[in-house]
Amino acid sequence: MIKKILSSRLRVGMFVDHIDRGWLDNPFFKNQFEITSIKQIDRFREYGIQEVYIDTSRGLDVRENTPDWEETSSVDAPSAGASEDLLGDGDHEGSGFGKTGRVYAASYQATRKLMNDVRLGKLVDAMEITNTVENLIGQILNDQETIIGLSKLQDYDDYTYTHSLNVCIFCLAVGRALGYSKEKLADLGVGALIHDFGKMLVPLKILNKPGKLTPGEFGIMKEHVTRGVNYIKQLSGISPRAIQVAYQHHERYNGGGYPLGLKGEEISEFGKIAAVVDVYDAITSDRVYHLGMIPNKALQKIFEWRYQDFDSRLVEMFIKIVGIYPLGSLVLLNDGSVAMVVEGNPHNSVLPKVLLLFEKSGKLMDEPEVLDLSTHASLRIQQSVEPRVFEIDIKKTWDKWGTFQIKGPTLAVQS
Repeated sequence: MIKKILSSRLRVGMFVDHIDRGWLDNPFFKNQFEITSIKQIDRFREYGIQEVYIDTSRGLDVRENTPDWEETSSVDAPSAGASEDLLGDGDHEGSGFGKTGRVYAASYQATRKLMNDVRLGKLVDAMEITNTVENLIGQILNDQETIIGLSKLQDYDDYTYTHSLNVCIFCLAVGRALGYSKEKLADLGVGALIHDFGKMLVPLKILNKPGKLTPGEFGIMKEHVTRGVNYIKQLSGISPRAIQVAYQHHERYNGGGYPLGLKGEEISEFGKIAAVVDVYDAITSDRVYHLGMIPNKALQKIFEWRYQDFDSRLVEMFIKIVGIYPLGSLVLLNDGSVAMVVEGNPHNSVLPKVLLLFEKSGKLMDEPEVLDLSTHASLRIQQSVEPRVFEIDIKKTWDKWGTFQIKGPTLAVQS
């Protein structure tokens, strides 16, 4: 049932059906969404939105005979406890994704601390690793699409930390698809999160070199695998299965990897998963000396390498999980318009929901709208396109579910 209510009566768990405002005067780029945090409710007040339409069939209804002021007071405040302390106050740009964004932000900070401790020669607490992975498993089980989307949409400045975290997220998604038990999933996640600990033991001048490594430097870089494994073996509570991820993530199906030159079934399933995921995140990430590929092209490359470097079954599974057009992909539609993918389609990956940004004439939409391509018989995605071509900052688009920014001398849209 669609119901019009005062925005002061909003509470976490309600589902917003629509707001009677134009896109430029609306702090949310989705037309429909669930209220997942008090900060979202605060944005209604900040923008002076007095009324909103909610769908009570998809979320909570208003509480009858309750004063307006009570709707958004203590009843919706986050419960006290260690988990909320870990997730922080949500001010990070990931907070626009509600709890999922806070989990990602907290996991990033935890990963950064762990890896810095390794560099300082400290033995990290395995419980910190386990707790981080358990939080990520919870989000994979509850909201896999968003946490995967976040892994490529967050604007952190250090690839070393984000890479380890993203590899963990992608590995957990694959493990879930394989039907792993929670215990096995945890081992896979722990191994993925710490798989690059050895890089913290490589000289910084080599690790952060902006250009191509010399053969000698590359030889030292390759030592990060054995250095990392030797370090991890000193930690208590890390299972042999988890160590396989760190030891085998650079092995290749045809035997051309390192450090052991394993091939085919000599590589554990954990190692095979990590190999695919590690390469995907590496080639889609921006580096000082390398601009990342758009996901669609990267997946094409991974698919081409599926028999030579990777287990073909796991490659096909990974592509299905990530989706041909992951969240945040910029796409050209067959009518010449340009849109951004904002929600996947579990039944047909080539027909996601998109946010229409540019008309076919190339003109910026006055009021961008969300289109479900599965309900538009004539509209189809023609190809993925580079955001750089359109001078679009995709990460800004996702900032707190509201800010969309187009760089350039004539176009500037900010909520």
